[in-house]
Formats: sequence, structure tokens, C-alpha cells
Amino acid sequence: MRLWPNSKNSLVGARKDDSSLACAAYGLAAHAKAYSYSLMTTRHLLDPEIVPALDAFPDFSLDKTALPIIRQASAEMTQLADAEAHGVFREEVDVPGLTPEQPQVRCLVYKPKDVAHEIAAYLHLHGGGYILGSPEGSDAHNISLASQLGICIVSVDYRLAPEHPVPAALHDSYAALA
Repeated sequence: MRLWPNSKNSLVGARKDDSSLACAAYGLAAHAKAYSYSLMTTRHLLDPEIVPALDAFPDFSLDKTALPIIRQASAEMTQLADAEAHGVFREEVDVPGLTPEQPQVRCLVYKPKDVAHEIAAYLHLHGGGYILGSPEGSDAHNISLASQLGICIVSVDYRLAPEHPVPAALHDSYAALA
């Protein structure tokens, strides 16, 4: 027996001959609707203090139509920080793909300017759930880390899904590490 919500916020999947189970399923759906969460979300797990911040975001559907629009808007809002002002050298490099068949991987590398010896390195994978984002989105943070910690940061511009399904992003990240 398996239950799941349908588009009308009621549960479907009860056996035809089990009316008590169907009633229980209906009760669960009514409970979910009464408390303003769907059985398919984790909203009810949020700390009540952050719910208003979540409510400030407009509703949207993340589908193949919306994804390019969201990516474009994000790219237009992204601005590179002033690396020079923080004593950091920023360089764009291409590293070979994990295998000869895979494309080169673009990375942004951040190094403190006043360091003449070998330093620790940090491989940065930007946020976005492997479908959104770019190294430029974390530029200011990476400049700050490189400056304050005196380390080298390599931020990977991995290929994004769904155009490049798993494990493309992981392969790109591993190629940058290698």
C-alpha cells in the first residue's frame, strides 16, 4: 500500500477494498491542508522564526521554462568584487576535463598577492543545487577568504543540470581538484 498526494491535496493510492484506509488517508490530507503544508514539502519542519522570510519570496515553478530566466536574472545581478583592494589576485583558468572526452572546466582562482611561498588551497563549489549558480556568485566571499586566511581558492564553474545530468558536475569538480 502506498499513499501520495494528488493535485487536489488529497491522498490517493488506497486499496479499493479498504475503506478505513481511504478514510485515514483523507484525514491526513485534511490535516496537511489545515496546517498549510503539503505532505510533499518540508515547510512544517522550519523554525517558525524563519517562515516570514520564506514567505517574502514569490512563488515560482522551477521547470525547464523558468530555469533559464532564473539563471539570467541571477547572472545580471552578480557583480565581481574588487580583488585588488583586498590584495588578492583573481585569475580565470581552464583545467582539462576528467577524461579526454570531457570538456575543459573553467575555474576562478584567488591568491593573496603578498605570499611568495606555497600555501594551502580550498576547492570551492558554488551553491545552487547543481542547477543554478556560478563562481562569480561567490566572488566577494572567496576574495575575503583568500585575503583573511592567506590561502588559494579554486572556484569551479561546473556544468549544470538538467542540461548536464549527474555526474557531470561531480566530474568537473574532481577534474579541478586533480
